[in-house]
Amino acid sequence: MWQLLALKWLHYGGAENAAPERHRNDLIDVTFATYATYFDGFLSSDKMANALFTEGSLMLKALSSQLQKPK
Repeated sequence: MWQLLALKWLHYGGAENAAPERHRNDLIDVTFATYATYFDGFLSSDKMANALFTEGSLMLKALSSQLQKPK
């Protein structure tokens, strides 16, 4: 999940261009989104948190399907 956040920061011009409040909010968002992947869903009106949860869930499903393939 942290990698997804880093990629989003790079997409928007890098982390150094963001205000400290933005960093704090994004770090809280990624923490909540990470915890939400342990459950069935995530209820939030925050766009960044929802995007991190959705993308993170897809990434985890793709990784777990690769790990479970028989050789």
